[in-house]
Amino acid sequence: MQFYTSKNGLDGVTNLSLAGASRYDASKKNVLGFDLGWAFEISSSGNYGGLYWKPMVGYNLSDKKLLTLSYNAVRKDKITIANIGFGIMFNM
Repeated sequence: MQFYTSKNGLDGVTNLSLAGASRYDASKKNVLGFDLGWAFEISSSGNYGGLYWKPMVGYNLSDKKLLTLSYNAVRKDKITIANIGFGIMFNM
């Protein structure tokens, strides 16, 4: 789930994304990935969501932990809401 707010004081937008994800081990330590799907808006602005995508790169810290850098975006009607993310992914 993502929450986006604007710089100009407009109401924020909350999306719940449903997406497929693929990951490619470029080397033993480096991972490339891409998520693609639909973001359903669950806030009350009347928008019904849009195309969701998330390219990412990662670095394996161990067999169970992956350090990630990603770009998350939702696009609808020529408007793109996006952010850059940095985090840790845990494999189960």
